[in-house]
Amino acid sequence: MSEINDILSSIPLSTLAKQLGVTQTQAKSASTQAIKTLLSGLHSNVSTSDGEASLAAALQQHATTGRAVASGKKIKIDSIDVSDGKKIVTHALGADVNSVASALSNATGTEQSLLSKLLPILAPVVMAYLASKVLGGGSSAGSTKKPKKEQQDTSALGDILGGLGGILGGGTQQQTSDSGLLGGILGGILGGGTSSGKSGSGNVLGDILGNLF
Repeated sequence: MSEINDILSSIPLSTLAKQLGVTQTQAKSASTQAIKTLLSGLHSNVSTSDGEASLAAALQQHATTGRAVASGKKIKIDSIDVSDGKKIVTHALGADVNSVASALSNATGTEQSLLSKLLPILAPVVMAYLASKVLGGGSSAGSTKKPKKEQQDTSALGDILGGLGGILGGGTQQQTSDSGLLGGILGGILGGGTSSGKSGSGNVLGDILGNLF
């Protein structure tokens, strides 16, 4: 799960744990669950070209923090825009933070109140990590290469992340012709254990969590 560890390494975990009032072990475990869910939600959102374009535009909005992450700097917890985080959670998972936290709590047994606090903190961090891979222009978070033009950014991200092994499940994510580049990229991170987010039930969040936990 090196990608999740990379995301976690971009924040001071001890500070996060203290703010949440839990141990560092508890904070790391809950953060891992939240990051998996957020990434899978973003993956389901880029199953269309419109969704892919929306994510690409959102990554541009996280350019400054993404470049800081790319240079190896940690994101300060008190600098995170939690309001923005709540919007990201809702957009990625199709439900408000409390509903997502409740569903994730039911799936994992982690305390709902902890997840409600954690999700909007980690959502901008996940976006910054993805932006760092695009705008940092390198194969690692420590790259200092200059950012590329937007039309090249998604290709750079594809080169960096497209071939990564699954961190949420075994197998290889099949990339269909209409899945889009970023969908394939996130599929490469997530592996074959994730859902496209589309089912007859229409319960995207339930489908995501059902495939993850």
